Amino acid sequence: MQSNNELQIKLRKNRDTLKIVGSGVIAFGIWSVIKALLYSELNMGTFLTGIEESPVLTEAMLKTAFRIIIAIILLIDLAIRLFVGLSAIGEGRGKRKHYVYIVMAFLIAAVSFISVFFLILKPGEDSSLLELVVTIVIEVTSAVTLMQMCFSAIRVKKLYKQLAEAG
Repeated sequence: MQSNNELQIKLRKNRDTLKIVGSGVIAFGIWSVIKALLYSELNMGTFLTGIEESPVLTEAMLKTAFRIIIAIILLIDLAIRLFVGLSAIGEGRGKRKHYVYIVMAFLIAAVSFISVFFLILKPGEDSSLLELVVTIVIEVTSAVTLMQMCFSAIRVKKLYKQLAEAG
């Protein structure tokens, strides 16, 4: 059995990891919003090529609708990542949190790993090799960061329990 001092050291280390990784999750969330906004603006014409010309809807109306939809999706994604990151930082500071953010972080990481898998299987026709490699590296780094956060959060919860049992 480990001493209280050893448990306290491990707890402090994992709480520090939660604070750092929580900040990283927020940074990756902001980066993903910036990247998606730039990508959608630069490729607006490509997105709208498959839409038939309509006497009711002008190209400007379609672009505006597309921008609104992209903005809503990005805001939801950013809100989820902010919640996860801020929850991890809060738990790292000693505020006990629920398991919801850990589950959400795991789901975001799973989606990141799946997207990397599909990027490798079928890269975009108009993307360069450098763009593909950078995207894969960032997605994998984001997913690994989220997994590290999940493992640290679970360890913190176990260490709290061990400390409570030890008295």
